[in-house]
Amino acid sequence: MSDTFTTPARDMHGRLYPEPVKLWEVLVPVAWSTGVAVNQDHHKQWDARVRSVAGGLTLLKPVKGQWDSDDGTVHEKMIPVRVACTREQLDQILEFTAYHYQQADVMAYVVSDRVVFRRG
Repeated sequence: MSDTFTTPARDMHGRLYPEPVKLWEVLVPVAWSTGVAVNQDHHKQWDARVRSVAGGLTLLKPVKGQWDSDDGTVHEKMIPVRVACTREQLDQILEFTAYHYQQADVMAYVVSDRVVFRRG
């Protein structure tokens, strides 16, 4: 018999979450503000930190974004990364993301407020 559970609960590794887990998407830059591509080892360091905080992540294919700034329209490629975590864990991830990628701003948004882990 398999176990299916929703949050707040324990994840597939048995960790208890004191608050609800949501599925978040975090946008990670493909390149530095200078336009030079971020190397894979640097991305892998970020991946490892996120796994240590949240237990896992899902990397999606890069997307193109654009927004208005004081300097005009900014065009940037970003990697959407999905992470099932609590808000407290997300705050740790965002703080590290801003530091690791030298970003003034980091965007994250809720993909789903209901996460189900299935063990079986």
